[in-house]
Amino acid sequence: MRVVCLLLAGLVPAPAAALRLAVTGANGYLGNEIVCRAFEQGHSVRAVLRSTKGCTLPPEVEVMQVEDLSDPAAAREAADGVDAVIHTASVFRKCDDWEAELVGPNIALAEQMVCACAAAGARLVLTSSMAAVRGGGQRPSSGRNWYTAEDWNSVSRRDGPGFEPYQFSKMESERRAWELSREIGGELVTLCPSMIFGPPRCSSCEAFSVQMVRSWVEGDRPIESRLVADVRDVAQAHINAAALPGVAHKRFIVSCEARVPAREILQEVNARLGADVAASRNIRCDEDFDGGAIPIGEREVDAAALRAELGVECRSTSETIADMAEALLA
Repeated sequence: MRVVCLLLAGLVPAPAAALRLAVTGANGYLGNEIVCRAFEQGHSVRAVLRSTKGCTLPPEVEVMQVEDLSDPAAAREAADGVDAVIHTASVFRKCDDWEAELVGPNIALAEQMVCACAAAGARLVLTSSMAAVRGGGQRPSSGRNWYTAEDWNSVSRRDGPGFEPYQFSKMESERRAWELSREIGGELVTLCPSMIFGPPRCSSCEAFSVQMVRSWVEGDRPIESRLVADVRDVAQAHINAAALPGVAHKRFIVSCEARVPAREILQEVNARLGADVAASRNIRCDEDFDGGAIPIGEREVDAAALRAELGVECRSTSETIADMAEALLA
């Protein structure tokens, strides 16, 4: 509805006619939402995935099972005959060898998709991340108090502690995509969502944020204040990035612009589930975290271009988490 209103108001150009889209990582949390939403909106969709296990897709969708998209021939096959490739596939898990199992593969995936799309004449919509915009403790550039699409992660290390290698891989994958795109041509749009929440299409989804919210509603951990992007809004942003002619060669942050206090999220969850249900499950909130580099409640990112150019207005954090809580307990 948010997208339709913006289009009807003339704030965003209407997308072109139905497109032929390929979506990599189509059985993932975000990829599955993109495939289903694009199909529902009349686009022809090719779902590119490694395994069909646990995958719920419309039967009319073309399914292409590919073992390794970093193989040039496989990447070319995925991009062949489509108007745009939405590339969500990436490695995100703990690894024994971060370089061999995650950093190198994620960069290679992005490089091969840029090359394949350029050869096929298809636009590439690349799922990057806020991890490519800023690293832990990094302040916004140029004296601003919030991050913009001009910011880049300059602190995460390839061999750093914790999940720094993943953060580095998202930043370096996007950088390489822009470098290659400038060298060989082709249309590129990159989207940098914050942490993705919202109701999953598939009940068996085990995405990191799904596990996190499940632990909240089961009372295992307190609700936390997070910078949130709703999976439905992120999916729509990708579809619009593939369809709208004027957004080629641009980078977008996809996110709510500020964190909200965990107590505010708890109040919305209580209202949806009922205070008795929430109390019986020991659903509670964290009271200690202050937001880190940018305090909770203050503007953390500039997502104005998301609305102005892609025609997507993010749902509120409280709505997203409450919708997700309801879905997980249904």
